[in-house]
Amino acid sequence: TLANPMASCHARICAIGYEVGEARSRLARAVLDMQPRPKYLFFYGDDNIPPPNGLRLLLETQQQTGAPAVAGLYYQKDAPPQVPLLWRNGHAGPLIPGKHFNLGDVIEVDGTGLDFVLIDVEALEKVQRRPLFRTTMEWIEGHGLKMQTEDAYFWDGWREVHGKGPLVDTRCRVGHFNERRGAI
Repeated sequence: TLANPMASCHARICAIGYEVGEARSRLARAVLDMQPRPKYLFFYGDDNIPPPNGLRLLLETQQQTGAPAVAGLYYQKDAPPQVPLLWRNGHAGPLIPGKHFNLGDVIEVDGTGLDFVLIDVEALEKVQRRPLFRTTMEWIEGHGLKMQTEDAYFWDGWREVHGKGPLVDTRCRVGHFNERRGAI
């Protein structure tokens, strides 16, 4: 069970039945329209298995660094999990623990998945590109097919405004649940 930080209040909002980019955009819009407006938007994937103190770790890192976005470390759904879902532009392939960073580090990346991320709402509001989240597949003449998941699309727009991507707190390692295999 994910523990909420002490002396905090929260609201849970779900978007069921929408394409993931559309769902995230609707959720972000709902938070941006709230009065009073919350300080943070926290995306938590329904198939994630975070450590019980995961949200507290992200909040602690955000408060210590002032970073407008902090994510936990999670992996693609492989068995066993091997490929961290984080990237740096200009770096071919995934960033590997022990090679590109050490577990326990807080690292800056150009992007990561959005299933366990804490985003400062004021910083989110500054991202003017709409929709905020979009899954794309388009043909670009002279370049070929460009495919982009909603997380990569979002972080591209985020970096246009903030000049850098999110921090990833690798102390916060998040697993996945798979109905056939259980926790991975």
